[in-house]
Amino acid sequence: MKDDEISSEFSIVSDEGYVVGTRVHCWRCRAVIEVICIYCAAGDICGDRYEDFTVSNITAVDEALRGQLERWPLFRFAYSKTAGGRYLANHCPHCRALQGDYFLHCEPSGAFFSLKGAPPGSVVLTPLSGRIRLSGDEGFEP
Repeated sequence: MKDDEISSEFSIVSDEGYVVGTRVHCWRCRAVIEVICIYCAAGDICGDRYEDFTVSNITAVDEALRGQLERWPLFRFAYSKTAGGRYLANHCPHCRALQGDYFLHCEPSGAFFSLKGAPPGSVVLTPLSGRIRLSGDEGFEP
């Protein structure tokens, strides 16, 4: 990640963050791939306390989170014409296609649309260490 992807001000701060992993079909090559997102069991969004939310369209991360995300090299900053900007996005390991956050988070059939509604065993939560700070769009269960 480059310096412009790290900001001194972040809209989301959490001491209870996780990486959520699941498997989907790549929209381009149809291979089964792992995709991840950030989930906060609790955290502050612009100074207000919230619980149980995912974060999409991540535009900035702190050093602590950046280091922990190195475990998932296919979750990296990229430019999306559809989103009209640069954000942390999943990529297919086979065809390298960006897997858009809108389809993963906002569509009812999306992998992260409803974590509570996911089939048992289909989602893996990996705890993040310490406080994380990031900027992006928060999403709550419908």
